[in-house]
Amino acid sequence: MRLDSSDFTSRLVSFRGDCRGAVYIWVAFSMLGMLGFAGLAIDMSYFYAVRNQMQTSADASALAGAIRMSDSVDMKTEAKKYAQMNVAGDDQILTDADIQRGAWDFDSKTFTAGGANANAVRVTTRMSQANGNPVGTLFAGVLGFDNVNVSTSAVAAYSTDDEWDVLVVQDVTGSFSAEIGDARDANHVLLDCLQQRTSGDSLVGMVTFTGVATDHAPFDTMEMGYDSLSTAIDVLNSCGNDPMPPCSGTHVGAGMERAMEMFSVVDAADPDRKDGSVRAMVILGDGSPNASGPNAGQTNQDLINHANSMADKAESSDVSIYTIFYDENNDDSGATFFEDLVRGEGEALRTPDSADLPELFASLCAKLPLRLVQ
Repeated sequence: MRLDSSDFTSRLVSFRGDCRGAVYIWVAFSMLGMLGFAGLAIDMSYFYAVRNQMQTSADASALAGAIRMSDSVDMKTEAKKYAQMNVAGDDQILTDADIQRGAWDFDSKTFTAGGANANAVRVTTRMSQANGNPVGTLFAGVLGFDNVNVSTSAVAAYSTDDEWDVLVVQDVTGSFSAEIGDARDANHVLLDCLQQRTSGDSLVGMVTFTGVATDHAPFDTMEMGYDSLSTAIDVLNSCGNDPMPPCSGTHVGAGMERAMEMFSVVDAADPDRKDGSVRAMVILGDGSPNASGPNAGQTNQDLINHANSMADKAESSDVSIYTIFYDENNDDSGATFFEDLVRGEGEALRTPDSADLPELFASLCAKLPLRLVQ
């Protein structure tokens, strides 16, 4: 059969029309596939975001629980409180069954639940059907996946092999005299906690300050110097009493400077110790610097600047600074001053009641040798 040009053109147009219909079908299927993959990608991103939030919750819960691990009820209460703080509105993310006290082996990096020598807490946060809080999907439901189970875990442990070099910088000014008994109790709590939870080679000392600073208890090891350190705390008193410095204003920076000199002596005697130990300065006071007495030629701001420069020096020497502010008079400027001194892994604590000081020192000590290990 002879095909002329008009027939050829007509059939070509018809073929192109047929192909166009097929292409529409393929495009439709392709779009469904692309939309499916896009939906899965969005769901996966969402799951990762949820999991990261849950891991943060697990980390915080393990640390909070470990601080209270001596009491099983308190341990679980604190762990669940921090879990719910980090994943708001979900009171099933962490249950009692998923909070375990046990032993962490630093060599094998393994956790064993229970036992008499507990040094760690493991928590497992869950968003699951079993807990009644699975993670809902956004697009994967079209594929039959309405929700998924997500879990994360964390272990916080104490290492009694670690060396912790801690210096207390203690306010003994006249305004602190009525609270000095609570300060003694707080310092004993810190000393006993460090003895129980750190290496016997850990160093502990104390500097007292008014407008000047004195070495109240030079650095000594927990193993050899515990008794002398305890005695030094027993004789801690307010200014003007033997062996305290004279009452002469408030110069926190002077205490910090003397503390850094004591760290420098340790570094000079053992340059490698700095790399193998954790170092901390704990400052307890009740107010901002007051330039009187021997510092009368300076301004209050001069003393504030000096304290901040000492804080910077501490940070450059890998010394973390923790502050505890006894805030009887609701002094926001004083609180800000102490908060600004925090460096490294430190934190600022504040209380209007000196009776809280022992508990604050206990919580601080619990955080010093405590670490996330898994």
